[in-house]
Amino acid sequence: APPGDINFVRGWTCAAIGTKASEWRGTNYSRWCDKSFDGLVDQLANELDPAKRVQLEQQANDAIVNGLSVIPIIARDFPVAGKSKALKGVVPDPWESDLWNVVDWTNK
Repeated sequence: APPGDINFVRGWTCAAIGTKASEWRGTNYSRWCDKSFDGLVDQLANELDPAKRVQLEQQANDAIVNGLSVIPIIARDFPVAGKSKALKGVVPDPWESDLWNVVDWTNK
């Protein structure tokens, strides 16, 4: 998460777990719940010092990963690609297929 982005870590709190009462709305799809993590997020919400916020965000991120709620994996196994200089609208993206926005390509 970028520094200052508390919404990412809030999405992993116990309160963010979808329930029948909330009509299964919520961002904590893994249903991971850790009250000490929630306390860390509360601290982050009330901290104004930028350096302390970064430290709290790093602790929160570590808690999410170490709690096995998220297993970060990067697989960038896309082959090398090229394009004609006449082709317009191609937007390379390291996370998507080379053809992700083919509908926007044109030679005009």
